[in-house]
Amino acid sequence: MRKILYCILTLILCCTCFAACAKQETSQGSQGQTNTTNTNSIEFVENEVTISVGESLQLEIVTSKQNVYVFWEMRDENIATVEDGLITGVAEGQTICYASFGGVKAICLVKVLALTATPMLSVTTPYAEGVTLSVGDTFDPLLRVKMGDVVVDGAEIEYSVAETGVVGVENGKIVALGVGNATVSVSVVYGAENVSLSIPVSVVALS
Repeated sequence: MRKILYCILTLILCCTCFAACAKQETSQGSQGQTNTTNTNSIEFVENEVTISVGESLQLEIVTSKQNVYVFWEMRDENIATVEDGLITGVAEGQTICYASFGGVKAICLVKVLALTATPMLSVTTPYAEGVTLSVGDTFDPLLRVKMGDVVVDGAEIEYSVAETGVVGVENGKIVALGVGNATVSVSVVYGAENVSLSIPVSVVALS
């Protein structure tokens, strides 16, 4: 009888120890799962940026940890490229820039605009190939000054002639003075731009 009681007590003790161990393992497992929760975070200061073709811009990010290595990636490198957060426009369009670390990722929309050409100053005349005058003629070269495709007024126009005995210039008009050949040089200044052209002139005697 005493032996039977001993066996029963031993069995109860073993069951109690097994339950306690199982509870401890469950608690430790639950605690370990809580500790593996990802607390990293990353975000762009600006979620959308616009640049032009050939232009570069440094993207700024905010991370939950200091001194971390951030992996950069551009969805379409035919539109823009990225290196250490410095993006450069390649072609007109839009794409996505990714920044990631520690299993978290942020995105930024990148818009690339076509490069706008700077308007150029130009001066033209219908008589760029030359003109023939008779002595005593007065001739208007019909200069047209343009900035890009737009005709402008108020440009400073200066004339110069090396062959002063052949032609002269008065109030923007070419005056035939004597028989011979000459070149009228025209210099145009508008704002910070300047341009020039030459008009060949032949002067013949009166018939």
